[in-house]
Amino acid sequence: MLQSHFPSLTTKNQAMLELLRLANQLASKDLTILIYGEAGSGKEVLAHYIHQNSHRKNKPFITINCSTFTGSLLAKSLPDNKSPCHHIKENVVSHRFEFHSLNPTIFDLADQGTILLQEVAEASPETQALLLRILEKKEFSFANGMSSWQSNTRILASTKVNLEGQVQEGLFRQDLFYRLDMVRLTMPPLRKRLEDIPLLIKNFTQEEESNRLFFSAEAMAVLQTYSWPGNIAQLKQLLSWLSGACRNSIVNLEHLPETIGSALTNKESGKRMERDSFVSTAGALSQPYWMESVAASVNASLNQSLATYPAGEPIALQALLENLHTSFDRFSKHLIDKTLEKTKGDHQLAARLLGLTPRQLRYLYREKTL
Repeated sequence: MLQSHFPSLTTKNQAMLELLRLANQLASKDLTILIYGEAGSGKEVLAHYIHQNSHRKNKPFITINCSTFTGSLLAKSLPDNKSPCHHIKENVVSHRFEFHSLNPTIFDLADQGTILLQEVAEASPETQALLLRILEKKEFSFANGMSSWQSNTRILASTKVNLEGQVQEGLFRQDLFYRLDMVRLTMPPLRKRLEDIPLLIKNFTQEEESNRLFFSAEAMAVLQTYSWPGNIAQLKQLLSWLSGACRNSIVNLEHLPETIGSALTNKESGKRMERDSFVSTAGALSQPYWMESVAASVNASLNQSLATYPAGEPIALQALLENLHTSFDRFSKHLIDKTLEKTKGDHQLAARLLGLTPRQLRYLYREKTL
């Protein structure tokens, strides 16, 4: 597991771990990077992660939303040493600036730092032409020909659409695409890293002690099966809503919005599982059930084994442990069988309820049934 200073990047998902390893490796290279990912998946956070792991980390990280920033505004935003800085929203800790209106010195502020071209596919043709000139020559000559601006700024870009498709349709400049696509990273959607949901919830809720939330086993199982079309952004919005809707910070199944609680899908068969059926399944397999069942099984096996030794006689510890191991194998098989029965043979859901990966469940199932 990788614990990150960025809450949404903390992960034990193998694809995410590989992505962060590569991003960390590329951070020091000063290459232009194009970040793909669905809306809300955390593309900007990944860009900020790259910035923070580079030699530019103590310089500004600036986001330009290309859907609202025209080429003429961008040209006027190049430094001319005549206008003061206005309309900046700044996070002092991260040195992140986001411009909501025209600022005459965006590139001046970004000097030696990093600029993220957010949703670059939505840039106007005028903006695309100007960005190409900046990326090609690392400088921009003003219209009067009297002065020029040289860039010492790293450029990152993000998009939620297929830029190659946009190029083929004539909506995006091919030459700019090749300049941006030096290195490509893809942020996985939340539905591809469902095992990270408990970690993400812990990270997002512990930022403010008053907003800590504690999820029942059945509620957490639903969250780890939901498809999350809005990705990380949707999860954060849900947690904000639950922090005000739940008493005593305890989240049960009935507290979840109907759109999430009733959207549980059996992905292997493509059939929907009824909400009431899942409540029954998850309720029977909640955490107290595990604790009581494990304790009862261990105590019963231990007492049965100890009863074979007369009082005062030495105990053969090795034989006792072997008996306990055999009993534990029988208990494991029973538990797996019961879970699969409750989930109607859905191995993926059974694995989540048991706290295993599907691969681990398949291995244990084969081992315990031989």
